[in-house]
Amino acid sequence: MTMVERGKQSDFVLCSGDDRPHEEMFEIIRSVISSGVLSSNTSSFACTVGQKHGKAKYYYLDDLAAVLNMLESLAEALDHQ
Repeated sequence: MTMVERGKQSDFVLCSGDDRPHEEMFEIIRSVISSGVLSSNTSSFACTVGQKHGKAKYYYLDDLAAVLNMLESLAEALDHQ
């Protein structure tokens, strides 16, 4: 069962990628949040991996090791809440 089927909305969206289809994904996520499909309280975190001229809203990560480091940091932050 999906969150929508349960009547729930995401409170966090993570989007990362390194090529053209991911650039389109960044645009779609931005559009979904601004259209009200997701709660206005939804936090989004977008990052482009390996490129410096992407449409990612927040961050650029150098490589897969940096992505893994970011995910570990997010997991640690959740553990400390």
